This record gives sequence, structure tokens and C-alpha cells, in this order.
Amino acid sequence: MSLSTIINILDPDAFIFGGGVSNEIDFFTEIETLVKKYVIGKEYEGVILKPKYGDASGVRGAARLGRATIY
Repeated sequence: MSLSTIINILDPDAFIFGGGVSNEIDFFTEIETLVKKYVIGKEYEGVILKPKYGDASGVRGAARLGRATIY
């Protein structure tokens, strides 16, 4: 329901879900079903994506940020 609230207010082009949740098979199907149920006034035309590097995306991002800060 919170995701639908974000869609209703901001209308983002895409959502990317990372971490362990991205490994769940039924997660993305369930999210799409709930978004269709709770978005007000129109069907959401954005996309819901898995991260390019799977559940390691957060660690990779943190390492890159740390490296950019140090050097």
C-alpha cells in the first residue's frame, strides 16, 4: 500500500527492488497485483525491476560511494 501511495503522489517511471527481497519468486507478481489494486485513477505505466547485480547491489553501491569519498 505504501508503494501505491508513492505512485499516486510522485508517479515514478520505475522502481528497483534490491537485496534479499529481489530473490523471492512471487514477490514481483504480488507487488504488481497490489499496485493495480491501490493506484488511484489510472493504471500504473511504470516498471518494477530487479537490480542489475542482484542482492549484491547495495554492497556494490556502498563500496563505490566509499571509494569515491576516500579518493
